[in-house]
Amino acid sequence: MTLLVVVAALVVAFALVCPAADAVGADLRLDSAGKARRADLHAKYGPGGMADLVFHGQVRVGMSCEMVADALGRPITVQRSTDAPGPPVEVWTFAPGVGRRTPTAVRFEDGKLAQWSTRP
Repeated sequence: MTLLVVVAALVVAFALVCPAADAVGADLRLDSAGKARRADLHAKYGPGGMADLVFHGQVRVGMSCEMVADALGRPITVQRSTDAPGPPVEVWTFAPGVGRRTPTAVRFEDGKLAQWSTRP
């Protein structure tokens, strides 16, 4: 029993110190379609960084419209505003995700993600 607790603690500590090990484990669990999509995103956006965020369906301020569409899919509505002074603004809305927090609305200013909101 004590050995099991020690081993579990070492696994957790290793995962905290070496997050890349979890990414390697995640790669091993991908099917061929997932591996192909990840390779396509790395070719499109460069290895790591933004490509990995897009692959996992996550968004960050500064992403392009294309990156957000690749991460979240197609929005159910798009509202464009070019009448107001300042950069063009678009607001995309998405159907809420089931069982997890996902962006349900994103706002772009001048083609870059400026903010997003989520609902559980």
